[in-house]
Amino acid sequence: MITQDRVFQLVTVPDELTACLADLAGCAEIALDTETYQDPNKPSTPYGFSDPYTNIIRLIQLKGEHTRPYVIDLKHF
Repeated sequence: MITQDRVFQLVTVPDELTACLADLAGCAEIALDTETYQDPNKPSTPYGFSDPYTNIIRLIQLKGEHTRPYVIDLKHF
């Protein structure tokens, strides 16, 4: 989904993911960021919502040097 008011590409369907990966394929470096949420079936940890060992990844953000940022919503996959 690309709209004029967004500076990023939200990826929610396989065709968008394919286009995202094709755009990033030629990049020498790619920045990566993740957003997680706590699994309600697991006990809380001292790290809360930022615990990389017990939380579930919901969003992955990718950005190449000359590409727009891509936000991949894993809930759709």
